[in-house]
Amino acid sequence: MRYEEKPQITEQEIREAMDFSTAQVKRNLPEFTTKFQKAYSENGFYAPTDNVDWTTGFWTGEIWLSYEDTGKDIYKKAGEIQIDSFLNRIENKIEVDHHDMGFLYSPSCVPADHRLSFKSAAALLGVGGDRRSEVSGHCGEAYSHGGRQCDP
Repeated sequence: MRYEEKPQITEQEIREAMDFSTAQVKRNLPEFTTKFQKAYSENGFYAPTDNVDWTTGFWTGEIWLSYEDTGKDIYKKAGEIQIDSFLNRIENKIEVDHHDMGFLYSPSCVPADHRLSFKSAAALLGVGGDRRSEVSGHCGEAYSHGGRQCDP
């Protein structure tokens, strides 16, 4: 069947998916407000870790999407805590010598800055962007998921 012939998603299906997703985020907040999910699962579960992996921005992005959808403070407060963690990460240069900076800061800080006017996020985007330029300026494209492959 061609794409055009497939049925379109309904408003009810969208609402049900969003309700399911935000409930799932809420269920995970007790364990993952000050911590993040590891980049890989162990025995089918993502253990809590500090903000050190290249994937941590995705979880924060899910929190901001939940806040944007529901307007509930539980998500906003969790997102703010997470933004503070990203600020600490960039200021202290914790695992930021890689090409995945966009994965860290785009889903986490862009929504907080553009849609929610969270001032720390705006400052963070500037610092994160500076770090991204610094990383690519020193070594060009010589980075991999395994880390630094050249010296500045």
